[in-house]
This record gives sequence, C-alpha cells and structure tokens, in this order.
Amino acid sequence: MKIAFLSRILYLSGVTTHIRDLAQGLIEEGHTVHLLTAGVQFEEHNGMSDLYDSLVNVGVKVINVGYPKKGGKLGYLRLIPAFFETWRIFVREKYDIIHVHTPVLSFIPKILGYKFITTVHCAQMNIGIFDREPNQQIAISKEVFEEGVARGISEDRISLVYNGVNMRYLTPVSQDVILGLKSKYNIPAGKIVVGYVGTLCHRKGLDILVRACAALSKQGLQDKVHIVFCGNFDNDGEKEWLYGVIEKEKQWDNVTFIPFCDPYCVYKVFDIFVLPSRLEGFGLVAVEAMLSGNCCVRSNTEGGEEQIKDGVTGFLFESGDYKQLSDIIASLVADEPKRLRVAQAGREYAKENFTYKVMCQKTLAAYRKLLSD
Repeated sequence: MKIAFLSRILYLSGVTTHIRDLAQGLIEEGHTVHLLTAGVQFEEHNGMSDLYDSLVNVGVKVINVGYPKKGGKLGYLRLIPAFFETWRIFVREKYDIIHVHTPVLSFIPKILGYKFITTVHCAQMNIGIFDREPNQQIAISKEVFEEGVARGISEDRISLVYNGVNMRYLTPVSQDVILGLKSKYNIPAGKIVVGYVGTLCHRKGLDILVRACAALSKQGLQDKVHIVFCGNFDNDGEKEWLYGVIEKEKQWDNVTFIPFCDPYCVYKVFDIFVLPSRLEGFGLVAVEAMLSGNCCVRSNTEGGEEQIKDGVTGFLFESGDYKQLSDIIASLVADEPKRLRVAQAGREYAKENFTYKVMCQKTLAAYRKLLSD
C-alpha cells in the first residue's frame, strides 16, 4: 500500500516518535510511507533535527507542505493554499491510505471526498471547526476510544491500537556510558535516580513529582533520591512556573535538567521512571521506560491501566496525589528487590504488548477496515 501521513508539524513530543515507529513497521512490511508536513516545531532545537533525520533514515519520504506552524486566525489562513497544495499531491501520488495525525487537517480529505483514517493522540482534545469525522478512527487508549463513541462515532469504526515503540530500548548500554552521562550532567553517584522524559509543562504534572520527592524528607529519604528531567519547555511561562515550584520546595540540589535528546541512553541512567501527568493520550514514554528496564510509576490517567498492572508491572497513583506518589517512591527506595522485580515484569509485559511491530499489525487491520468500508 501507498500511505500518506498528514501531520501539521513535527511535534517535539511522542506524536512524532509514534509516527516514526509506525512508519518503520509499515515500511518493513513492504509498504510505502509519505509524510505531508510543514516541518519541525522548533528549528532551533538540535533534538528536532535528529528526530527529523530518524524519520528519513527509516525510509519515510517527507513532503513539505505549507501548513501553518502556529495556530490563531492568521495562522490558519494558511490552510487555504495548503488545501490546494495537498489536493495536488493526492492527485499526483494516488495514495491507497490517507492517515491523519493532526485533527485540524482532517477537513482536507473530507472536502475532497477521500476516505481517511485518523489517530487521536490525546484525550480531551479541543475539537476545532476544521476537525471532521473520519471513515475510521484509531484510539490509542480506552479513554480515547470512549471519547470517540461519545462524539457519535460508532464502535465498529474505531480501532483500539496501543502505541508501540522500537525494540532498541531492550538493548543494554555499557556502564561506562551510564557513568559518562552522570558525570556530564552532574548526576550524583550512589543516589536512586527518579527520571522523567517528555515536554516540560504543567499538563505533565512535573510539580507533583517535585513535591513528592520533597515529601521524602519526612521519611528521612530525601538525600537518597535525585530527579532528572529530560526534555524542553513549551514556553518561558512553563519554565518560570516549574522553577518556582523547585525553589519553593527547596529542591534545586536534587534536580538535574537534560535538554531534549534521543532518550535511549538517558533511560539507562534511571532507576525509577515517573510519568505524573494530569492528562495523557497513552503515555508512550512510560512504555519506553519499561522496555529500558526502569521501574515505572505513573498517574492513573489515560493509558495507565492498559500499561500497568498495579504492583506487578509497575505502580499507579491517583492523578495529582503527590503524597501517594511519595509513598510509592519511598517503598521502592527502601526495597531494591521489589523495585528490580517489578521492573523486570514491566519489561516483559511491554515487550509482549507495546512494540512497534504489534502496533503495526493492528494498524494494518484498521487500514483493511477502511479499504473495505
């Protein structure tokens, strides 16, 4: 099949990682994948060029289209010429499948009369006037599935396909690499490293993690834990907010920031991975962390119950409850055998259920439903 992915921009987030890994699986199965996009979200970030290059390296043909890189009324005026540009590409390339990854672009195949499929990457999305109902939809978690049904899409037109990640996270790295990263970023040796990977913003609940680690002082464990945030801020306001939380909780000595980069080696530095989000779509980074051998702790937001059997393959806490999170971290710091046992179980569970190969096969089944619609 010849497949077109539509993504307004290449986000500095798990959405682009998802697109790359899905494309890799489809290409390995003998299909052709084109990506229609305006380009990267933040050109000034070196990590973005690496992410773009990784798409090209797996065999994706990237076609630059003049979609708006920013929202707002003026930005979305660019959708008018982009509509005709996309139309010409559709006519020229004659795609078998049109797969929309950004809701704002769904109006294009709808108006042109093409059948298309969408992936909804986040729950509780603000649905704009350009978003149009697809012929088929992929939901990445049961919560997203239920939202689709609530919007009026029949269940037989929604496929539940969990995000999957590349098998490379199963590959170990040398102790020298781990020690080198710790030295480069001044991460203290001998401490339990509690890590997070992703966008640094309020929606991800990073203040909850900071407060949870600050609360360890009541159990005499604060000096045994160090927090590592790997990612970039959405904007200066988010940066000022998180810095203020760290200052208020007196945690500057216990926090390290690593700029956005390929997290493959960064995960290997972590002992515990925490995803404290207030809102998610699925939480792809949690799966990456599980495959990397981290003991995974996350909020019970979208995707949590699918990823984690509480106390067996990881740990869940009530979203926003920093005290509950603090108690879980304390128990893992105090009980290394439990931490290692749960990490191993999580790794095996993720390997069985959340690899890009599993995601690819389920996506192909959704494509077949679209073609037979």
